[in-house]
Amino acid sequence: MFRTVRTFFGPMVAIKTDIRIAAEIAQVGHWEFVDLLEILKIYEKFYAGRTGTILDIGCNIGSWLLPVAHRYSQNTVRAFDCQPLAVDCVRQTVQLNQLTNVQADCAVISDICGTATYNKIDYDWGANFGAYEFETPYTQSDFNGQKLAETAVVETLTIDSLNINDVVLIKLDVEGMELKALKGAADTIQRCGPFVAFEHHKTDRKTVEQLLVNLGYKIYPDSVGQMTLAVPADL
Repeated sequence: MFRTVRTFFGPMVAIKTDIRIAAEIAQVGHWEFVDLLEILKIYEKFYAGRTGTILDIGCNIGSWLLPVAHRYSQNTVRAFDCQPLAVDCVRQTVQLNQLTNVQADCAVISDICGTATYNKIDYDWGANFGAYEFETPYTQSDFNGQKLAETAVVETLTIDSLNINDVVLIKLDVEGMELKALKGAADTIQRCGPFVAFEHHKTDRKTVEQLLVNLGYKIYPDSVGQMTLAVPADL
């Protein structure tokens, strides 16, 4: 079920049958690293020297988490994903790289706390597992995997329910649930004023941007790849 691939940042455990992210990392040693570097350059422009908690929401197998955890070793990284197998990958990667600043949990980050039932994914068939949409599939979905008849239950959490008082960065890549995740983070955003980066290609980008503006944020003028960036308006 797993395989270990070599990356620029150390070994990473991946889902053996993943044909997109894991396959590219195995081939070139990274996933969208140029975009990540540009995002972190902008982040450091506003937050240089600040320490605290980084939230990787929709961490998948850790392609974003691994370089970030190394680069900001003085910060705590909290990672979440709705796929238990992906979280297992991250936990194994954390052990392989002896990272002491990372905690990975399986949960759906949304606007309510509770539980949700879903059909399990068939990992015996090759697919782009990082594109899996937990909720109703996007009209132009790039998730090409199969679901099983067997169901499972996963916890749903809000970012606010984590009760973290030093959040400095929130990265959201949750395949269309970005608006719900940010609604459930409103208190944290207003208290902590973190840098926000959200993937916009499966969500209503303008609605998400307006939510952030209403919370006292300004949208960075240029997106990076499929990520929109936002910072408090007074920065």
